[in-house]
Amino acid sequence: MEEISDQEAPMEEEAVFHCRYVHSIYNETIEDFDHFDGAIRTYPFEDMVERTAKNFKEYGKNSAYKKLFKVNKKLPIHKWKSLVTLFLRGNSLIYEYFGFKEEIEKLRSPKKAQLDLMDKLVPFSITEKEGLKILVSYFKVNDLREGRYVDAFDIMSDGNQKFKCVDFPILEMKKAPQRLGDDLIIPDDIEYIKCEDRYWNIPSIMHQGDNAGVLLANTILALKNLFNKMIAKGKVFDISITGL
Repeated sequence: MEEISDQEAPMEEEAVFHCRYVHSIYNETIEDFDHFDGAIRTYPFEDMVERTAKNFKEYGKNSAYKKLFKVNKKLPIHKWKSLVTLFLRGNSLIYEYFGFKEEIEKLRSPKKAQLDLMDKLVPFSITEKEGLKILVSYFKVNDLREGRYVDAFDIMSDGNQKFKCVDFPILEMKKAPQRLGDDLIIPDDIEYIKCEDRYWNIPSIMHQGDNAGVLLANTILALKNLFNKMIAKGKVFDISITGL
């Protein structure tokens, strides 16, 4: 089964279309699936036009293909349905085919949440019991320098000129690797923002060079040491790490 996409893939230099694809084998002897895999089939714009005009058998396997995962074992139908639905999340045809009426309604008429002032000013929040949440995005980075350094900043303005800024606690982040005999380079033209709002946005910390792996490992260790000391002192923060 292949999902035909009409959205160009983001972050690609040329216009291409990534289409989700699932392949399954049902074993009639055991009355369950014994193979399931998910992949991405990629088409340039011209090929995508031809692909939409033909069914899968007519078009064949004339596309770039990247397998993402594979399951070679007995797979009960209910688990197979869950895997297909998760991989093709957001596709209303899958929900309709499997009879997931609640999911279909959420897609057709999403409810707008009523936000209080806190939610409007701070789009994301986390409670102490929720622990760690990770969001992953991909983008190309140019003009990398050697070493470990802060690379992304907030921009503020006084009406006449703009300033590159970071949260004041970044200085604690600088001290943490120094305790390990290392350092974090912060540009000299940076302004520091100090707010007692319990939120700390750690900017992108880049690691580049032949020893980038060692630098990254030391950064992670430094963060662990810093966070453990904050916990020991009873300091409560919502911390966002925007990149490493």
